[in-house]
Amino acid sequence: MIHTNLIRTAALACISLGLSGCFTSEQPLVSAGDADFPFESLTYHQADSDDRVTLLRVSDGYRPASEADGDDRVLLKAVGEGLYVAQVRAPGSDEGHYLYGLIRVANDRMSFVMTASEAGEADLAAVRAGVAGLSICKDDRHLVCVDDLVGYADYAQTEGAGKTSQKYDVLNVE
Repeated sequence: MIHTNLIRTAALACISLGLSGCFTSEQPLVSAGDADFPFESLTYHQADSDDRVTLLRVSDGYRPASEADGDDRVLLKAVGEGLYVAQVRAPGSDEGHYLYGLIRVANDRMSFVMTASEAGEADLAAVRAGVAGLSICKDDRHLVCVDDLVGYADYAQTEGAGKTSQKYDVLNVE
């Protein structure tokens, strides 16, 4: 339930600002065979914007309708009731380096919130202290490597994690 550009924008922002990192992995943790597909198509917009986005299910994931023939795809993995981890390949990365965000779907399914796509200093400190399922990336000490989706989802739901969150309103779902 997330547009590829949202995670990419968050990644570019966190890298360019140099103040925080991202939640990432070198290898995909969700494969198309293990992914969950809770909808065939979804139209939504950011709560403070009128720009609509439609995601369509393709054989191996979700793609924005405007990029249906592209190589990028969003994969979702259910990690709890109304909770999904979203995975997308990092910008400019032909292989390796995947980005993650946690999506919480509202009970009425008319909105969702994405959190924990950017890792701040508090997140890096928590990982250094030994959070299960996460580690500091070897190649870039400002990035948090996701080693386990459940560990990531558990951490993303804790107080202080996912300091940035964005609400999206669902306009249509099939």
